[in-house]
Amino acid sequence: MRYAFALLLLIGGCSGGASSRTDRAVTASGGEEALGAIQSFRTEARGEFLGLPYRSTTYYRRPSDWAMSVTGQRSFKGMVLGDKNRSYLAIGKHLMQEDGELQMGWIHLRDAYTTMFLPDRLNEPGVKVEKADSVRIGGEKRKAITATFPGGQPMTLVFDEDSKRLHRIYFSAQEPGTEDWHDWILEADGWTEVQGIQAPRATRLYTADRVEGTDEDDDARIEEVLASREVYETIEWNPKVADDVFKEPTNATRAQVNIKDVTPEMVGVLKVYGPFADVQHGVRDLLDWIEKKGGEVTGDVTLLYRDRPHPQHARTKTEVQIPVDLKRYASDSQVRVNTRQAFRMAYVTYEGPADGAYMMYGPVKAWCAKNGWRKSGPWRIRYIEFDEATEFCKAEIGYPVRPAR
Repeated sequence: MRYAFALLLLIGGCSGGASSRTDRAVTASGGEEALGAIQSFRTEARGEFLGLPYRSTTYYRRPSDWAMSVTGQRSFKGMVLGDKNRSYLAIGKHLMQEDGELQMGWIHLRDAYTTMFLPDRLNEPGVKVEKADSVRIGGEKRKAITATFPGGQPMTLVFDEDSKRLHRIYFSAQEPGTEDWHDWILEADGWTEVQGIQAPRATRLYTADRVEGTDEDDDARIEEVLASREVYETIEWNPKVADDVFKEPTNATRAQVNIKDVTPEMVGVLKVYGPFADVQHGVRDLLDWIEKKGGEVTGDVTLLYRDRPHPQHARTKTEVQIPVDLKRYASDSQVRVNTRQAFRMAYVTYEGPADGAYMMYGPVKAWCAKNGWRKSGPWRIRYIEFDEATEFCKAEIGYPVRPAR
């Protein structure tokens, strides 16, 4: 789905109002001179993303270098380097870059987070700031501006009327491997003073789904779902930065996309429609069903996603498939047994945290577009190895293909 903030905000041409709001936010955060003296910062935080706890360390160096390392079950390192906005994402043993593998989301994430800490970024050369109509939050209209950083898309910024500080930033990011854009809201959750500078004590990140009004008189609204909350345990201005912080990742390699022919085989199939956690329960249910039927598992668990296979989505249409030695007549109302037909598949062999596997969609899609292959079936993940304790896995991730015409 593609959401357009233009449906929420009518951008005006009055730059004077936008400038005054920016100036008040800079003053409320510590003043132009104090903020201007900050050329870099480092944060350490604890957080939870979609129920998964993590710890993060983030570095920023003016004007455009940004690096974020996340450790936990969902471990990765994201970077945006230089004025040309070169983006990198290292996850597990894999590295993604631009050229279709990694989209603009990292640039917008950098600009949103760093502006929340240093609102004087809005005064940097090349940043276009304009007045916007009010944004409705919790039934109240709040004053807003739009800001467009070099190489990015417009973001909408909302200010707190009492403190004058920056309160919310609306921005968009493209889902890896798809053409879908998702809207996000970054919100300051309390403030703390660090050496005379007001900085967020914590931030909340929401997904923002546009919901149509019921009739012409009913305004469209945004349905917000909390995705993560980060509490900053350390905020350091102008820290000493190791030389390798803003260098391209070297401990990961580009994902290698391959083509293979998959032969027919008998599989047990269980359909699951529900939260991502239900899919994991579905695997166990299918294994229990096979055991009760006296069957024998003859291959690896495969998940077929009939809609977007992304842990962000609350509900997914998924088929759990397990190769099995059983007759077709073993099927019942819960599970069907049938022959999976032969097909040709484009895939990568992924090694890393299980909930980061969807990041491989970008490399597969980009490679197929460059090499004359077209998607002809749903995304699938075949788990070769899975460590339940750490939730790290080795898996083949891809989809059926045919030659593009």
